Amino acid sequence: MQTKEPLTCELLEKQYKALQDTADEYRAILMSEGYDAEKTKELRTTFDTETEKLRESIARYKVEKQEGIFYLSAEYRSGEEYIEALEARGYITHEANYNLRQYTNIPEEQVRLKRVTARDLGVHNSAGTRTILAAVKKKGLTPCPPWVGPQYRMECDDDEHALAGRFIVSRNNRGDRCLDRIRVGYYWGPDDGVLCVSDK
Repeated sequence: MQTKEPLTCELLEKQYKALQDTADEYRAILMSEGYDAEKTKELRTTFDTETEKLRESIARYKVEKQEGIFYLSAEYRSGEEYIEALEARGYITHEANYNLRQYTNIPEEQVRLKRVTARDLGVHNSAGTRTILAAVKKKGLTPCPPWVGPQYRMECDDDEHALAGRFIVSRNNRGDRCLDRIRVGYYWGPDDGVLCVSDK
């Protein structure tokens, strides 16, 4: 399995500088050769590709660094589409698969999320899911929409272990990253993550 290059501020700045250089070159060619020139089309394609790479890198950096607050966008419009995407990566349980099939009309939306730990919620020892959810409510936090679980699973760091809406993002017994459905009898450590909608 190919290892992802570690993301740092310096690497993101380097990617951004390369994107700026491509944009400058694109504008220069556009002015001199016109929109239909082959070089213009090539640079436009490169610019779009590099823009998407930078966007994905920034999203991954925010999750991997666990900066607390970040945005997440619904990538697919149904649970079936998420299932297909997740199964292509090989990490979804049968229970999560079943739950996802219940969502047939996921809105095209973006939410601002806050990642906290069980300890942040006042849970300092290993605790069950009911205790964690009660602590979320007590803190006045809002649980995230169901689609956040599978979307976060696709974007987050391999070692993440978090409660995300109606799903659990973790690793399975073989060490593969996995999406599972929420389980009442599941136990969480004080440093495990919990995703909530942020209103700040």
